[in-house]
Amino acid sequence: MNLFRKRRFKNDCKVKIKDRLSIEERDLKINDRQEFGHWEADLIEGKNHKGFVLVLTERVSKQTLIKYLANGKIAKEVSVAIISLLLPYKRWVLSITFDNGLEFSEHKTVAEKLNTKTFFTHP
Repeated sequence: MNLFRKRRFKNDCKVKIKDRLSIEERDLKINDRQEFGHWEADLIEGKNHKGFVLVLTERVSKQTLIKYLANGKIAKEVSVAIISLLLPYKRWVLSITFDNGLEFSEHKTVAEKLNTKTFFTHP
């Protein structure tokens, strides 16, 4: 049994996230961790796809915010959770970088509510 097999997509017909900005478009000070206020978001999936944990980490201080989500693959629920976690820190949210999971497809709503920029990693 190969635990590290490659994922293959038929005809690469995966749904794309609209209006995403590539990580390549981030300022150098974000990449070099020179400024506080730039966050990374990730979603961890539980065993047997039951339950999810949203993890938000600030890149300089490593401050981490965590929230359990019962239906974490639903983009609307993820965006509401991100906003609720980061709203108290709104003035210190200069950007958020996501992976390419469709659960982050509501990134424009998050950016608008938190008055921030959003970026996506390479696929």
